[in-house]
Amino acid sequence: MDGFLEIIDEFHQQQLALAEEQHAALRQAVLSHLEGESLDAKPVASPVHDPARLQLSATQLTSQPALQIDDPDPCPCSPVASRGVHHGCVRSRASILRGWLSLSSKAESEKMLPQVAPSGKSLDPMARRLRCLDRAAAILLFLNGVCMMVELELEGRAAAETLSNSDTSHCVFLACPGELHSLGRLIAGMFDLLFFLELLARLALEKGKVYMVPAIWFDAILAIAGMVHLVFLVVIEFGEVTAGAPIMYTVVVVRALRAIRLLRVLRFCRGLRMFLSACSLTVLGMSLS
Repeated sequence: MDGFLEIIDEFHQQQLALAEEQHAALRQAVLSHLEGESLDAKPVASPVHDPARLQLSATQLTSQPALQIDDPDPCPCSPVASRGVHHGCVRSRASILRGWLSLSSKAESEKMLPQVAPSGKSLDPMARRLRCLDRAAAILLFLNGVCMMVELELEGRAAAETLSNSDTSHCVFLACPGELHSLGRLIAGMFDLLFFLELLARLALEKGKVYMVPAIWFDAILAIAGMVHLVFLVVIEFGEVTAGAPIMYTVVVVRALRAIRLLRVLRFCRGLRMFLSACSLTVLGMSLS
C-alpha cells in the first residue's frame, strides 16, 4: 500500500514539473513576441469607428414621418371603444353640469384661459380691458368676503349681548341703532354700488355677447338684488320707513344673496374651476367614506 502511494506522489510531481516548464516556455514566447514588435507602427483604424463614416450630412439624415390617423377610432366595434363612447357620453353630461355650476359658458371658459399672443403681438384692447375688469371684480369679491366675516362676527357678539340683557325691543335685525350697525350698512351699500358699476362696465365691454354668457345673467340678478338691498338700507337709515317685521324679513332675504355672490369666484379663479372639473360623485363618495 505504501509503495502504491509513493508511485502516485512521484507521478503527481512529474505532472507539476511538466506544467511549470510549459508555462515558462509560453511566457518566454509571448515576451519575445511583444519585444519584437515595432512600436512605431500605426494601428489600423477600424472601419466601424472611421470618423468619415460617422459624419453624416444633413441631406443624408432621414426621419420617419408622424403617423397620420384619419379615423379617431380605428376599431369602433371593439369593446374598449364601446366603453369609451359610453364614458364620453357620461363626461359630456358631467361637463354640462359643471359648466352650469361654474356659471360660465364654454366660449367664456376658453376666453378666461391665459391668452398668449402669437409672434410676440400684444392682446387687443378689448381683451386687456376685460382682464383688468375680471381682476378688479376678483379683488372686490375677496374684500367683500372679508368684510362679511367681520360683520357677522361683530353682529353675533352684539346680538348675544342684547339677548343676555333680555332687552330686544330696541333691536330688530338691521334696524338696530348704533355706530356699529350703521358702519355695517354703509360697507354693504358701498359693495352693492361697486358691483352694480362693475356689471355696467361688463355690459358695455361685452355688448353682443350678453345673451350667450350665462354668467352675466347671474351677475345681473345679483347686482339688481344688491341695488334693492341698497335702497332698503338708505330708506331705513334715514328713517323714511318704519322698520317693521315684513320689511325686515325682505331685507334679510335680499341680504342673504350677498353670500351667493361669493360663487362668482369660480369664474375668476382658474384653479377652482380645474378642481371642480376634476371632482366627480364617485371620488367624492370615496373621500367621504
